[in-house]
Amino acid sequence: MFRATLVILYSLGFILLHAKNGVMTLDEIGDLYTEIREMSLDSTRILPIDSLFLKKDVAEFELKDGYLYFFEPVNDRIVAAFYQGEGMFILKTDDGIEKQQIERFTDAESVEKPFERALFLFTDSTYEYIVKKQQTLATQPINDSVSEFVYDLRRRIRERFLWNIDARILSDLATIGYGQYFSVILECQDSDRFVFLIDPLDREEVTLLRYEKIKFSKRACFECWYSSHASKQLMQDKPQFDITRVNLDVTIDTRQKMTVTAKTEFVPLVDDIVITPVELVSFLRVNAAWLDGEDTCLIIQEDKSADAQLWLVFPEALKAGQAYELTMVYSGEGIIEGLGGDNFAVMARTSWFPSFYTNKSDPRRFIMKFAIPGKMTLLATGRLLRSWNEGDTAFSVWQSEIDYNFAGFNYGKFTMVSEKSEKCEIKCFTNIKLNDDLLQLKLLLERDKDLQAALMLMPNELTTDRMGKSAAVESRNAYEIYRHFFGNCPFREIKVSQQPQISFAQSWPTLIYLPYTAFWDESLKERLGLLRGEVSVMSYETIASHEIAHQWWGNTLMRDSYHDQWLTEGFATYSSALYLQASEGVDRFKDFMRIQRQQVLAKAEKGGNYNDLGPIWLGMRLSSLDFPGGDRLVYAKGAYVLHMLRMMLFDYKERSDERFIAMMKDYVQTYAARLVSTNDFQRIVEKHFNMDMEWFFDQWVYSTDVPFYKFEYDVEESDGEYYLTIYAQQAGVSPSFEMPMPFVVNFERGHAVVQMQVKGLEPVAKKFHLPQEPVSIEPNPWNAVLCTIVN
Repeated sequence: MFRATLVILYSLGFILLHAKNGVMTLDEIGDLYTEIREMSLDSTRILPIDSLFLKKDVAEFELKDGYLYFFEPVNDRIVAAFYQGEGMFILKTDDGIEKQQIERFTDAESVEKPFERALFLFTDSTYEYIVKKQQTLATQPINDSVSEFVYDLRRRIRERFLWNIDARILSDLATIGYGQYFSVILECQDSDRFVFLIDPLDREEVTLLRYEKIKFSKRACFECWYSSHASKQLMQDKPQFDITRVNLDVTIDTRQKMTVTAKTEFVPLVDDIVITPVELVSFLRVNAAWLDGEDTCLIIQEDKSADAQLWLVFPEALKAGQAYELTMVYSGEGIIEGLGGDNFAVMARTSWFPSFYTNKSDPRRFIMKFAIPGKMTLLATGRLLRSWNEGDTAFSVWQSEIDYNFAGFNYGKFTMVSEKSEKCEIKCFTNIKLNDDLLQLKLLLERDKDLQAALMLMPNELTTDRMGKSAAVESRNAYEIYRHFFGNCPFREIKVSQQPQISFAQSWPTLIYLPYTAFWDESLKERLGLLRGEVSVMSYETIASHEIAHQWWGNTLMRDSYHDQWLTEGFATYSSALYLQASEGVDRFKDFMRIQRQQVLAKAEKGGNYNDLGPIWLGMRLSSLDFPGGDRLVYAKGAYVLHMLRMMLFDYKERSDERFIAMMKDYVQTYAARLVSTNDFQRIVEKHFNMDMEWFFDQWVYSTDVPFYKFEYDVEESDGEYYLTIYAQQAGVSPSFEMPMPFVVNFERGHAVVQMQVKGLEPVAKKFHLPQEPVSIEPNPWNAVLCTIVN
């Protein structure tokens, strides 16, 4: 679900999670949770349905012919019902982007799904509304098959979904009595399964998800068909907490079991919070939690194989503006996975430490103390304050230089090489031994000389021990190039470390994870079949520079929501292009941008291309169950958006990036250590363009238009003067689409650059005076506009 904090006011006028002081004790809340968990169908509350219409925001439910079974009351409230019979679910929206996504999945402008069964779970006035509309409730025996199906359905929901719906219902019943939460699990006639949600705890409160069971697992995977704010009476968009500091005291034993004492300092931003969900991976189990060092909290955490979302109930209603410290003690296995040879994969990198559900991306200071087996090495985010050994245990303390939202570590046995520059030091750590998979390949090669000859591969070539020099140099060079373009980074020491994944890389503040294949030379990667075309070659060539760029894009400036993913991944991708331009020359830069264009226009689902999946503003929602790699568009097109802005600011006469550099440095200085949104970046762009740039963002961030151009040229000579007329025809876009298009006019000696604004679908022309007779004309130099030019 998409997290957040807007609150919907319904006609009852309730306020989210505001408690009435002293209404319920922790024991009473625990008992109420058990009642919700165990509630069953009520034989005295059954409605035969021949026609019932229920509207919830943009969704409509029509129950046509069947039975609606309400559950037994809990705390004098009816909060659940099960429908079996003929039904129709309809979702319509006027939002253009959401409508485009619905059409992507349904080939229609609205969702219309016949269903046979539906489980309704709610804290709003759904029950009161229905009984007011219908005749008197009937009392009759409930068929065993219905009861068994409902029991099994609730069990399957708990296994499929990580979030705990029962605790979500509890959070309203134990505090305000009524709320605005409403959810429906739909089983449709075509075997599709959906969840429709209205939840004020989510940033976009109204969501429609389709889900499928993951093969060989009880869990479900999801695709999002609709997500938006509620349509009526929104309150201020305001987080519930301000997290200021997190202290983590971490012990890792010889079997990689982790035990953590986490102290979170925070300030509530609204009064009377009593219950809150907490982000923590399900296989870490909470043993204790208390507030301000003494008041014990009630812990709700179901089995890790079920709906194990963590909820905490505070011993008293919190007061807005008052500082608190929440202490949690938890432990478990699974964060560190041993893969042989003292190679370890670190899992759950965003959820191994606790964060409030509504504020999991809140920037904060981290102080982390680790105790690990003395023969191992731990690398953590932040600056190393001190390290020491006591007997067989190694200790280290790390502190973040600025506020950021995620902290992490790598673990294993490494050798280190370093590269320094004026402003940074890159320390590169590679594993000493091979992991089990590589060791098996090495042993196979040692036994089979014919295989060695066939692969042209020697067993010792597989090692990465002391092979970090190249990655360290590339990372240092990239850091200095980015300092030139973007300004100073607050992180002056970067740890580039090996991980046992074959192709996955990641960048946390001051800590980068590179796959072991990144440390092999190009020849070895080619012989092992890792370089299958220019895309994979370019990916390995820029893998370190891309992750270094995230020290600016993602770690210094953090994206505000999934909509802003292009500001991190797109910018990091384009940063690699700048690295190639500075280190290898303009031709390699142009190769890189040509590949990005190819990826934007590459074939995707239903005969369309990646760009047709939706605007890059949709971020991760571009991926679907049938096309899970859709969000790759964010990388390629996001890079191209920044490239087009750069080219619009570029001084072709002086060949200067001065205006672009000023804009990017201003952006970094303005939003360092803060969450940043697309609107924030647009304000910086408008400041440096000195004009309204809404037209540009509407076209390239919030839409899917990519233009086709046809150009013709006419050269006239009059009294020794030369005049060039360029005729332009734009197609494949909306009538309001416009872009400035540059042209290089080449002469026998030198060249000039001219530019014309192309707008609309009608032919346009512009005449230019030239200093001499042109030899050739090149449209769209440096691929300045993402487009297709036809002859």
